[in-house]
This record gives sequence, structure tokens and C-alpha cells, in this order.
Amino acid sequence: MTLTLCTLFLCPSISAQNSNSLTGKNADEIPITVKSFLPKEFCTPFDEQKRVVVGISDPKNDSLTGFNQAWLRAHMVAALQEQVKVNMVAEFFSSQRETSVTKVSRYEEMYNIEAGIPQTISLKLISSYILSSGETILFAEILPETQETLPKPGRLKFECSLYHIENILERGQHIYRTNYHSYPHNYPGERPGEEKYEVYSFNNIWYTITGSFNGVKSSRQNLKFFYSPERGSQIEQPNLDGAVGVTTVEGLWPAFMTALLWQIAGVLDYGNPSVSQVTDSYSKHIKHLSRTAESNTVRSKLKKLVLVSDRLYPIIQIEQINTSDK
Repeated sequence: MTLTLCTLFLCPSISAQNSNSLTGKNADEIPITVKSFLPKEFCTPFDEQKRVVVGISDPKNDSLTGFNQAWLRAHMVAALQEQVKVNMVAEFFSSQRETSVTKVSRYEEMYNIEAGIPQTISLKLISSYILSSGETILFAEILPETQETLPKPGRLKFECSLYHIENILERGQHIYRTNYHSYPHNYPGERPGEEKYEVYSFNNIWYTITGSFNGVKSSRQNLKFFYSPERGSQIEQPNLDGAVGVTTVEGLWPAFMTALLWQIAGVLDYGNPSVSQVTDSYSKHIKHLSRTAESNTVRSKLKKLVLVSDRLYPIIQIEQINTSDK
């Protein structure tokens, strides 16, 4: 499954001119290409006996900011391996006159994903690397929860919204938005970082990436990124059944996080979610409207990362949590 992604709320149509104005780039400006080699560890399946997470910073950061951002993001990925609540509301509308072959349809879906990692869970750094692009990649292990008790245990909360709209009128139009907000909640003592992030794509062509880290707005240069495994890396024939892949030309993190979140959201397609549905039909103009709401609680485990044809596929294992465990 290949999907170019990315989240939220009202989602207006966008023209090429609008896209350029949002990114702050001149339409005639040619982006600079940056090539990086990925460490062998990036292409190696993770130890099945450990719960390994990855954190990736934005490009062109200084080494300290890059590490801090990658470290916070590794905690976000760890939160997604704990108890994750997934909710979805979808609406499908179609209209066709009895005397016309023209059919108008619109499918709209919005997901909400909530997770958190308790302060009593910690990460152990395994390794870190800085790429030619200036991106910091680090790998860490989730350590077992300690028995330490705190008056008000803090949590790093992770809230995401994913939005997809499909309009069909002669030709299809797809818009994806993926955004998240990660912030500390009830943390005594030193507080971890905070981040807001959003990726927008229109018909898998135009991208807008915005965000802020610790209150500082992120700036993005007009760059395109390409990656290759380091020489001697272990390369396997990947099994991508059910995996979501996202282009890496905008960087590793937007590809990794959007693919990971949409893959977790996909549990509602094959899991055993709680479902409610309402359907209305009108025969005069053959109109049909249906609304669906679903919810589920899951945990995930990151098994490996696969890079194929400039697309990054996080391979994960998803387990549904029984109602009694919630």
C-alpha cells in the first residue's frame, strides 16, 4: 500500500500559486538537492527482544537542537507503542441526476489519535548519527516501567489529527493533512520539550510543512532530500503488505511520522472497532449520504524501516487492546 500523506479540520482547495505562497518559495526557484547516506542500523531489522524507537530531527539544525528534537520525537514514537486511542468520523456523499451520467461524490474522513508516555517510563539511547542533510537520527530502547511513585506522575501527551478528503467530479482530488501536538502534562521538575507539526499534501504533488519546536517556529529551506543505504548495509527483499509508504523528498521525519500515523489509523479497517453508522438516501436525484464513527484502542511495535524508491515504510506490528484493558 503506497500512500502520500498528510491532517486536519477545514481543508480548502489549493492552486499551484497558493501552494507556493504557503511555502514561501518562488515558483521559478529550483530546489537544491541534498544526498545523504543512511547508517547500516537504519536498514537493519530491530532486535525482537527489545522495544526500539527512532527519533529524527529536521534538516539543517545545529547539533544540540537536532539531538533534542530527535530525542523528543523518539518519546513520541514510544508513546505510540503504549496505549493508543484511535477515533474516526467519516462521511460519504454522492449525487447523480437520473438523466445524467455525471456523478459527483465526496468522501471525507477525520481521525484523532491520542497517546501518552508516563514519566516512569524512560528511554535508553542506543546510537545517534548526523546525516549530510543535517538531520539527526537516533535509536533508543524503551526500558521497563519503574516502580517509582510520584504524587502526580507526569506524562508526555501526544495528540494527532489526520484528515483526508476525496472529491470526484470527472477527475479525483485528494487532500491529506497530518498534524500533531506533543507537550508535557503535570510534569514536576524539568519539563521535556513541546512541538507542533503539520504536513499537508494535495494530489500527492504539493507539500506544505509547518511547525514549531519549544516555541520557535521552524524554517524550511527550498531543498529536496534523497537517501541511500550506507555501503555494506543489510538489504532485504521487503514485504510491504499493509505498510504505508511516504516520499522522503521533504525529509525523513515527515515521511516516517505520517506513514506511521496513517498506518495506525488503518487499524479501524481490519480490527474490531466500536462502530456507529447513519445512512440517508433520496431517490429524486439519487443522493446518498452516510456517516460512520469508529473507535479502537491499540498498541504498536516498530519492527524495521524500509526505504524503497524514495519512499519510507515503517514496518509495525499492531495489537488491539481489549475493552477490559482500557
